[in-house]
Amino acid sequence: MDLKGKSYMQVLIGFNGFEEENKFYNVKQNFLTLTDDTCVAHTAVTLFDESGKLTRRVLEQRKETKKDFADFVEKAEQAA
Repeated sequence: MDLKGKSYMQVLIGFNGFEEENKFYNVKQNFLTLTDDTCVAHTAVTLFDESGKLTRRVLEQRKETKKDFADFVEKAEQAA
């Protein structure tokens, strides 16, 4: 989809593609900060091989504020 002139893949579409390629994974998300006007979301994605051995781990966190985006919590979650 086009968002403000830039190509953007919706999270659900991207995740469906991820699931097709990665059968053994774990996704954990939590909030490092969650106030009335600020959200810092943290996501950890861990990939395993068929035997359960960890093969890769990716961490990301994203901060969004109410002044920058009305639904700042959802935006932080999806960005992370």
